[in-house]
Amino acid sequence: MTRAFVLMHLWQSTLVAGAAWLFCRFVLASNRPQLRFLVWLTASIKFLIPFAVLVEAGRLLGPRPVLATPAPQAAAETVSTSGAALAVTPFGLSTGPAGSPDVAAMITTAILAVWILGVLCVVASWVRGWMHVRAAVRGATPAGHFNGVPVLESQTMHGDGVEPGVIGLWRQAILLPKGLDQSLPSEQLQAVLLHEWHHARRRDNLTAALHMAVEAVCWFHPVVWWIGRRLIEERERACDQAVLDQAAAQDYAEAILNVCKWYRPAPIQCVAGVTGADLRARIETVLHGTPPSPLSDTRRVLLGAAWPALVLVPLLAGLFTAPPLFAQQGNSFLGLTTTADKKFEVATIKRSPSDAQGARLGPPGKGAISIVNLLLRNIVRSRPRVRGKEALYEIANGHFRNHKRRSVFCVTSLPITRRPRLRARAGSAAPRDRALELF
Repeated sequence: MTRAFVLMHLWQSTLVAGAAWLFCRFVLASNRPQLRFLVWLTASIKFLIPFAVLVEAGRLLGPRPVLATPAPQAAAETVSTSGAALAVTPFGLSTGPAGSPDVAAMITTAILAVWILGVLCVVASWVRGWMHVRAAVRGATPAGHFNGVPVLESQTMHGDGVEPGVIGLWRQAILLPKGLDQSLPSEQLQAVLLHEWHHARRRDNLTAALHMAVEAVCWFHPVVWWIGRRLIEERERACDQAVLDQAAAQDYAEAILNVCKWYRPAPIQCVAGVTGADLRARIETVLHGTPPSPLSDTRRVLLGAAWPALVLVPLLAGLFTAPPLFAQQGNSFLGLTTTADKKFEVATIKRSPSDAQGARLGPPGKGAISIVNLLLRNIVRSRPRVRGKEALYEIANGHFRNHKRRSVFCVTSLPITRRPRLRARAGSAAPRDRALELF
C-alpha cells in the first residue's frame, strides 16, 4: 500500500462525505431522519472501501482483449563505440552511494508508528468504557420484557449515574438503572422504554460499532469524527419520530429532561441511550416540530440512483480500462509458459531496495526482463538459454556450457543480491575477454 494510494482513498472518501452533507442538507432536509442516517452511514463505510479496490475488481471481472506479441524482442540495446560492443563487466553489482540514508523509508516508518499509536489509544479508550458497561451488566437482574426485548435492572448503573441504554450487538437487551420505575411516572417510563426499543429494532449498536471501526482506522481524519456526530444525531431523531407516533409529545419531552437531570450518557457509542445528540434541538423538534414530509418521486429516483452509482461507477471504470493481454506473454525462467525466443546481450545486477520477489517480462518490443530477490540456484534450475554473438551459452545443472568451445564454468549458488562467481573446472578453458552478463 503506497502513500499515493492512501492519499487518493482519503480525498475520495472526503469527497463522498461532502456529497452526503449536500444531499442531507438540500435534498432530504424535510424527509425522514432514517434516510439521512443511511446516507451518513454510506459515507462512513466508504472510508473502509477504496474505489481502487472496486476498479481492480472490475478489471478482473471484465473481458480483456488478446493482442499478438510483436516478434522477436531485443532484451536491451547494445551500446557500441567504433563498431565494437561496449564491454560490460560480467555479473557486475551496482550499489548506491555508501552511507546514504533512505529518508523516504524513515518518514514512512515514522508515520506508520504514529498511526499505530493512535489506533491503540482510540481502542484503549473504548475498551475502558466497555469495561464499565460490562460491570453494570454483570450485576444486573432481569425485570421482564418489553415488546420481546429483555429488560435488565442494574444497581451499578444507578450508582454510577449512567442513563438507560441498549446493550449487545446481536442479542440485545434494555439496561435500566435500578429504581428508574420509581423516579419516573408510568407514561414517561413507557416513553423511555419505547425509545430504547426502537434503538434495538434499528440495530443502532451494530451500526455504531461499525463506525467505531472507521474511527479507529482513520482517527486522524476530522471528517470521520464529524460523520460520527451526524450518525448519533440522526439515529436519535429517528427514534424520537418513532416514539411520537405512539406517545404524547409532552410526556416524552419531560421523560428526556428527567433522564438528563439524573443520569449521564453511556461511556461508549455502541450503547444507544436517550440523551444523545443536541438535546435542545431534540426537545424543540419533539414539542414544536412538524412531521417529516413523504419522499417525492424525484428524490426517490435520486436516492435510488446514488447508492448503486457508488459501486457501479468504479466497477465499470475497471471493466472499460482493463489492459489487454499479449499472446505468448510469460517468463520461461520461472515456469510461466512462453514460446517466444528471448535473447539477452547486455544486462546488469543491482542491489534490490525492497523485499519483494518475482520476475516479469517488459512490454512487447522493449525486450526487458526483471528478476528480483530470487536465489541464483532457482534461476539456474529453470535452464534459461543465453545467446551471444559468437556462441550459445546454456545454464544446465549449475554450469555454463559454451557450445562452440565446449568450456564449462561452474556457477556458485548465491542470492541474486550478491555477486555471483565463476570458476573454471579442471581441464576447461578459462573465461575469455567477452562482454556477457546474464541478468
